[in-house]
Amino acid sequence: MTSFSPSPSEVMLTMADDQSNDKCVGSSSVASATLVTGNVSTLAVNSRPRKAARKWRGPLERLMELPLEVLYLVIESLELRDVLNLARIDKAFRNMLMSRRARPFWQAAIANTPGLPSCPPNMEEPQYAHLLFDNMCHGCGRGNTSKILFHWGVRYCKECLPLRIIDQRELAHLFKEVLQETGVAKPLYVTMGGQVHIKEMEEFRQKWEALEGDGPGRKKLAEDNAKQVVLRRTHASTCNQWKANLGYARRAENKSIRAARLAAIKERLREEGYTKELQVIGDAILAKQSFVNKPTPLTDRSWHAIRTDAIRFLEQEHTVKIRRVREGVVRPNIVMFLKVYDEWLQAWDPNWYDPGDLKAIHRMRPADFLVMDEVRLVVDAPAGCIVFPGNFEYARPKLLDMVVRWYAQQREALNTVFRDAYPALPQDTEPIGLAICSYDCSSPRCGGKFIHYPDILDHRCSMLRSTVTIKGSGYVNVIEESMARLSRPLPWQAQHVRVNERMVDHICELVRACGYDPLYASWQELDAQGQRMTCATCAAATDQGTDLEVFDWRRAIHHQAEFMHRDRPCKWTMLPEEVAAKVRAFEARLREVPSRPWRQLFYRCKMKKSCWDVYDYDDLQAHARDAHGMREELQNEHYELCWHWHKTGNDLLHGTCVRFTRAGGVKVSSRYITVDDVQEGEEETAEVQEGEAKAGKLDEETCEEDMELDASAIFDQWISSDAFGECRGS
Repeated sequence: MTSFSPSPSEVMLTMADDQSNDKCVGSSSVASATLVTGNVSTLAVNSRPRKAARKWRGPLERLMELPLEVLYLVIESLELRDVLNLARIDKAFRNMLMSRRARPFWQAAIANTPGLPSCPPNMEEPQYAHLLFDNMCHGCGRGNTSKILFHWGVRYCKECLPLRIIDQRELAHLFKEVLQETGVAKPLYVTMGGQVHIKEMEEFRQKWEALEGDGPGRKKLAEDNAKQVVLRRTHASTCNQWKANLGYARRAENKSIRAARLAAIKERLREEGYTKELQVIGDAILAKQSFVNKPTPLTDRSWHAIRTDAIRFLEQEHTVKIRRVREGVVRPNIVMFLKVYDEWLQAWDPNWYDPGDLKAIHRMRPADFLVMDEVRLVVDAPAGCIVFPGNFEYARPKLLDMVVRWYAQQREALNTVFRDAYPALPQDTEPIGLAICSYDCSSPRCGGKFIHYPDILDHRCSMLRSTVTIKGSGYVNVIEESMARLSRPLPWQAQHVRVNERMVDHICELVRACGYDPLYASWQELDAQGQRMTCATCAAATDQGTDLEVFDWRRAIHHQAEFMHRDRPCKWTMLPEEVAAKVRAFEARLREVPSRPWRQLFYRCKMKKSCWDVYDYDDLQAHARDAHGMREELQNEHYELCWHWHKTGNDLLHGTCVRFTRAGGVKVSSRYITVDDVQEGEEETAEVQEGEAKAGKLDEETCEEDMELDASAIFDQWISSDAFGECRGS
């Protein structure tokens, strides 16, 4: 299409008539106009007073001062999007460009837009521009609507589209009527999915019904609509192709801009002195970062905004790359050392370090040896060196020295951790030897709590493997990541434990109840003393005659940590020595129970996501009442059942109970394995006891008392029978 260049005099002479006689497309006409030559600022001035227009600023500030001839030349050289935006600057430009006399401007703008098809016959040029470049839904006015339906000349969002279309099967009667009268099969545009635009259908039906009785008029209407459908279908196909090409061109342009931005960022980083890091990191990884992957050119201002992020990423990625390379060299040597470590365990003599501690070397894991200089010298050999298992033999004579040094380092670190939490401890006391010195795992999801030395060195939390993230590229970091990848424990570090100050305060009260000074009492003294106690707080809340659970001082700590007691210290009642002796004898036999798995039923609260603790049913009711204000009876949706698998061993001691009988005796039993269970499961033992009673060896009172006092004999026979396993499995 040829460019249209109207003369200024012609436009000025006809502008007043255009504004008073022509109907503006999409805008109201101006009542009157006063024409002043040489300036466009007086193209349309209302005679009545009006509010002062906002003053333009920036590049368009002097646009209104241009002569008309220059302004027309500028407008006719613009593309369609620019003309649409210009028409929305103010009322003066709107009145000028929305006039029918300004149609050549729009036609020239369409011709100036590369590859854009001409305006379809059923639309005006401003409507066509609005359809192409405004992402507004024509149904609800919502923005960011990218889907253009060129065959109908509308944009619809996904919510409005189903409300604006109708299936052609619902218009079968109308199509049949048109076909019978005019011979035209489909006077409306029907998509490949059989959908018809409701607005187009209603307009056609209104015209069709208005021509009732006019056969030639209806036929002409149907034929004209059918021709328009053909033209619209062809035009829609051309527009869709233009839009696709525009997307291809935009993506290609954005790609080139991103490539230029990447090159500019790399040049800036080289100026900062990161040439070596850029050689290690490929362009593909750098181009995916958010500060690089932007279709905007890099300027001094934008570089200042992203400089910190770019340098931080470059340093971290360079560290990871170096660590990956180093790990590839060290990993075979680590696997080789794992076999050597097993040989060291077999050759270890328990009398070398501490005759009373049979687990001295077993608390040390391969990762602890790998970070020591004697082993590191072999594992961290240069890339060109070949390592053999025999290279580790030189470190075997130093095995005892490595163990002694490792324990000394960990003791010092643990003492520092506890003294930082309790600075008032006496300086002449080693904290790790105190009964009050206990540690928790630093992972909040781990159940390792109230652990004393040296057992805390044996705690290697698997939860901490997930904390091995991007760190340095040093040898220790390589070992940590390698151990995490091999599902092996990490090197033990004091930073993986913490001190629960509230529980330490409760342990202090417990030690005082045992008759010791918490600042000086060691855990060895409390273990050797063998006191047994019951919780007076729990005893006051239970009925008289029920079993009272018995604790040593270590099990009492775990009882103190239960939900009912964790906020305030328990009141402990010490058992008499004769009763404590019977309890210790019963526990000694329980410790001799062969290791067999058994299940224990617990309840987990479901009333809140953060409730992860498990309870027995009584504790669950108390938890629901105190934590959730539940006064009514618990329902199935309030909790879930869960089973804990245990091995019969020291865990059974948590269920050791006593009961003082009416005959003056004491019944010692287990919460999980009781005398009643033994009598029900082993008939032979009951018959033996009955025979002994009849023979006069036991009278009626002492028989009941001795059964309650000495359940261990029956228990020993019971756990060796097959009925024991069947009873526990049920």
